[in-house]
Amino acid sequence: KENLAENNLIKSGDKVNTIVQSGAITIRSTGSALQDASVGQNLRVKRDGKTAQVLQGKVMNDGTVFIGLK
Repeated sequence: KENLAENNLIKSGDKVNTIVQSGAITIRSTGSALQDASVGQNLRVKRDGKTAQVLQGKVMNDGTVFIGLK
């Protein structure tokens, strides 16, 4: 039986690169993962900086977290 925990690309507390996209605007930044996740899963990320905003995005193949805003 496959151990799902071994497939997690990102562990809670890891530093991650984020791409936040809203329309034609794209912002790249960093943050901290708030949970474990693997490729294709949703992940909550606490942004680095003064605001420490929590966002949710999808883990991409390279470990980047893509956050699309409307």
